[in-house]
Amino acid sequence: IESRNRWVNAGGAVQCTDETTVRLSAVGDGRQIDYEVTLKAPADKPVVFGDTKEGSMAMRVAQWMTPPHTFQKKKTATQGTIVNAEGIRDGATWGKQSTWVDYQGPKDGKVYGIAMFDHPKNPRHPTWWHVRDYGLFAANPFGKHDFEKEFKNDPKAGALTIPAGGSVTFRWRLYFHMGDEKTGKIAEHYQAYAAGK
Repeated sequence: IESRNRWVNAGGAVQCTDETTVRLSAVGDGRQIDYEVTLKAPADKPVVFGDTKEGSMAMRVAQWMTPPHTFQKKKTATQGTIVNAEGIRDGATWGKQSTWVDYQGPKDGKVYGIAMFDHPKNPRHPTWWHVRDYGLFAANPFGKHDFEKEFKNDPKAGALTIPAGGSVTFRWRLYFHMGDEKTGKIAEHYQAYAAGK
Protein backbone atom coordinates (compact mmCIF):
# COMPACT_ATOMS: atom_id res chain seq x y z
CA ILE A 1 0.00 0.00 0.00
CA GLU A 2 1.55 3.30 -1.07
CA SER A 3 0.23 6.75 -0.26
CA ARG A 4 1.25 10.38 -0.53
CA ASN A 5 -0.14 12.71 2.10
CA ARG A 6 -0.18 16.42 2.87
CA TRP A 7 -0.04 17.56 6.49
CA VAL A 8 -2.30 20.63 6.51
CA ASN A 9 -2.92 23.11 9.33
CA ALA A 10 -6.31 24.57 10.30
CA GLY A 11 -5.81 27.38 7.81
CA GLY A 12 -5.22 25.00 4.92
CA ALA A 13 -1.46 25.57 4.59
CA VAL A 14 0.70 22.52 3.91
CA GLN A 15 3.17 22.01 6.77
CA CYS A 16 4.91 18.98 5.30
CA THR A 17 4.23 15.98 3.09
CA ASP A 18 4.92 12.29 3.41
CA GLU A 19 5.30 9.23 1.24
CA THR A 20 4.25 6.09 3.09
CA THR A 21 4.62 2.44 2.12
CA VAL A 22 3.01 -0.43 4.06
CA ARG A 23 3.90 -4.02 3.20
CA LEU A 24 2.04 -7.04 4.60
CA SER A 25 3.60 -10.50 4.41
CA ALA A 26 3.72 -13.97 5.92
CA VAL A 27 6.87 -15.56 7.33
CA GLY A 28 6.25 -19.19 8.27
CA ASP A 29 3.53 -19.13 10.93
CA GLY A 30 4.08 -15.42 11.59
CA ARG A 31 2.70 -12.32 9.92
CA GLN A 32 4.40 -8.98 9.55
CA ILE A 33 3.70 -5.39 8.62
CA ASP A 34 6.53 -3.20 7.36
CA TYR A 35 5.87 0.52 7.69
CA GLU A 36 8.09 3.10 6.01
CA VAL A 37 7.41 6.83 5.96
CA THR A 38 9.49 9.62 4.41
CA LEU A 39 8.54 13.05 5.76
CA LYS A 40 9.43 16.03 3.58
CA ALA A 41 9.72 19.66 4.61
CA PRO A 42 8.52 22.41 2.23
CA ALA A 43 11.24 24.10 0.16
CA ASP A 44 10.83 27.38 2.04
CA LYS A 45 10.71 26.33 5.72
CA PRO A 46 11.95 23.66 8.13
CA VAL A 47 9.68 21.25 9.99
CA VAL A 48 10.20 20.70 13.71
CA PHE A 49 8.91 17.65 15.56
CA GLY A 50 8.85 18.63 19.23
CA ASP A 51 10.02 16.59 22.18
CA THR A 52 7.12 14.47 23.46
CA LYS A 53 6.80 11.04 25.00
CA GLU A 54 3.50 10.57 23.16
CA GLY A 55 4.88 10.37 19.64
CA SER A 56 5.70 8.07 16.76
CA MET A 57 4.86 4.46 15.83
CA ALA A 58 2.23 3.17 18.23
CA MET A 59 -0.54 0.66 18.75
CA ARG A 60 -2.76 -0.62 21.54
CA VAL A 61 -2.73 -4.32 22.34
CA ALA A 62 -5.67 -6.36 23.56
CA GLN A 63 -6.17 -6.18 27.34
CA TRP A 64 -5.75 -9.95 27.71
CA MET A 65 -2.13 -9.57 26.52
CA THR A 66 -1.17 -7.10 29.25
CA PRO A 67 0.88 -7.87 32.38
CA PRO A 68 -0.99 -7.70 35.70
CA HIS A 69 -1.60 -4.02 36.45
CA THR A 70 -3.83 -1.56 38.21
CA PHE A 71 -5.51 0.84 35.82
CA GLN A 72 -8.37 3.15 36.73
CA LYS A 73 -8.31 1.61 40.25
CA LYS A 74 -9.30 -1.82 38.96
CA LYS A 75 -6.87 -4.74 39.27
CA THR A 76 -6.66 -6.92 36.17
CA ALA A 77 -6.16 -10.69 36.19
CA THR A 78 -4.01 -10.74 33.06
CA GLN A 79 -0.80 -12.73 32.59
CA GLY A 80 0.96 -10.99 29.70
CA THR A 81 4.59 -9.93 29.49
CA ILE A 82 6.55 -7.11 27.90
CA VAL A 83 10.21 -7.84 27.11
CA ASN A 84 12.89 -5.96 25.18
CA ALA A 85 16.08 -7.05 23.39
CA GLU A 86 18.08 -6.66 26.61
CA GLY A 87 15.75 -8.96 28.56
CA ILE A 88 14.22 -6.11 30.60
CA ARG A 89 10.59 -6.90 31.44
CA ASP A 90 7.20 -5.32 31.95
CA GLY A 91 7.08 -1.81 33.50
CA ALA A 92 10.87 -1.52 33.53
CA THR A 93 10.89 -1.40 29.70
CA TRP A 94 9.32 2.08 29.72
CA GLY A 95 11.69 4.80 28.53
CA LYS A 96 14.51 2.39 27.71
CA GLN A 97 16.33 2.32 24.38
CA SER A 98 16.23 -1.01 22.58
CA THR A 99 16.23 -2.43 19.05
CA TRP A 100 12.95 -4.27 19.68
CA VAL A 101 10.18 -4.88 22.20
CA ASP A 102 7.82 -7.86 22.34
CA TYR A 103 4.34 -7.76 23.90
CA GLN A 104 2.94 -11.26 24.60
CA GLY A 105 0.14 -12.97 26.46
CA PRO A 106 -1.73 -16.26 26.88
CA LYS A 107 -5.25 -16.91 25.61
CA ASP A 108 -7.14 -20.19 25.42
CA GLY A 109 -4.03 -22.24 26.15
CA LYS A 110 -1.76 -20.54 23.61
CA VAL A 111 0.67 -17.62 23.80
CA TYR A 112 0.41 -14.86 21.20
CA GLY A 113 2.91 -12.07 20.65
CA ILE A 114 3.48 -8.82 18.81
CA ALA A 115 7.04 -7.59 18.36
CA MET A 116 7.95 -4.13 17.11
CA PHE A 117 11.35 -3.61 15.47
CA ASP A 118 13.22 -0.31 15.15
CA HIS A 119 15.21 -0.21 11.91
CA PRO A 120 18.96 0.44 12.35
CA LYS A 121 18.83 3.29 9.80
CA ASN A 122 16.20 5.18 11.81
CA PRO A 123 17.25 8.48 13.38
CA ARG A 124 18.29 7.94 17.03
CA HIS A 125 18.41 4.16 16.73
CA PRO A 126 17.93 2.29 18.99
CA THR A 127 14.77 4.16 19.83
CA TRP A 128 13.18 4.80 23.21
CA TRP A 129 9.98 2.89 24.03
CA HIS A 130 6.83 4.40 25.48
CA VAL A 131 5.39 1.01 26.42
CA ARG A 132 2.99 0.54 29.32
CA ASP A 133 1.53 -2.48 31.08
CA TYR A 134 -2.05 -1.43 30.24
CA GLY A 135 -1.66 -1.98 26.48
CA LEU A 136 0.14 1.10 25.10
CA PHE A 137 2.96 0.04 22.77
CA ALA A 138 5.01 2.78 21.07
CA ALA A 139 8.45 3.38 19.59
CA ASN A 140 9.41 7.02 20.21
CA PRO A 141 12.56 8.78 18.97
CA PHE A 142 11.27 12.18 20.17
CA GLY A 143 10.75 11.91 23.95
CA LYS A 144 14.32 12.36 25.15
CA HIS A 145 13.56 14.80 28.00
CA ASP A 146 10.98 12.39 29.47
CA PHE A 147 13.10 9.26 29.05
CA GLU A 148 16.61 10.46 30.00
CA LYS A 149 17.12 11.91 33.50
CA GLU A 150 19.97 14.21 32.46
CA PHE A 151 17.61 15.96 30.00
CA LYS A 152 14.58 16.31 32.30
CA ASN A 153 15.00 20.10 32.46
CA ASP A 154 15.40 20.49 28.69
CA PRO A 155 11.94 20.13 27.09
CA LYS A 156 13.44 20.52 23.61
CA ALA A 157 16.14 17.84 23.96
CA GLY A 158 14.30 15.35 21.76
CA ALA A 159 13.14 17.78 19.07
CA LEU A 160 13.97 16.78 15.51
CA THR A 161 14.25 19.32 12.70
CA ILE A 162 13.89 18.55 9.01
CA PRO A 163 15.64 21.40 7.16
CA ALA A 164 13.76 23.33 4.45
CA GLY A 165 13.53 21.09 1.39
CA GLY A 166 14.92 18.12 3.34
CA SER A 167 13.45 14.80 4.41
CA VAL A 168 13.73 12.09 7.03
CA THR A 169 12.73 8.44 6.78
CA PHE A 170 11.49 6.12 9.54
CA ARG A 171 11.02 2.36 9.23
CA TRP A 172 9.44 -0.12 11.64
CA ARG A 173 8.26 -3.72 11.47
CA LEU A 174 5.41 -5.29 13.44
CA TYR A 175 5.83 -9.05 13.73
CA PHE A 176 2.86 -11.14 14.91
CA HIS A 177 3.88 -14.55 16.25
CA MET A 178 3.02 -17.54 18.40
CA GLY A 179 4.83 -18.20 21.68
CA ASP A 180 7.10 -16.02 23.78
CA GLU A 181 10.13 -14.09 22.52
CA LYS A 182 12.30 -17.23 22.56
CA THR A 183 9.84 -19.59 20.91
CA GLY A 184 8.96 -16.86 18.38
CA LYS A 185 12.70 -16.29 17.68
CA ILE A 186 12.28 -12.55 17.95
CA ALA A 187 16.03 -11.80 18.10
CA GLU A 188 16.57 -13.79 14.90
CA HIS A 189 13.67 -12.10 13.14
CA TYR A 190 15.05 -8.72 14.17
CA GLN A 191 18.46 -9.59 12.72
CA ALA A 192 16.79 -10.57 9.43
CA TYR A 193 14.93 -7.23 9.39
CA ALA A 194 18.13 -5.29 10.14
CA ALA A 195 19.84 -7.14 7.27
CA GLY A 196 17.12 -6.10 4.83
CA LYS A 197 15.16 -9.35 4.70
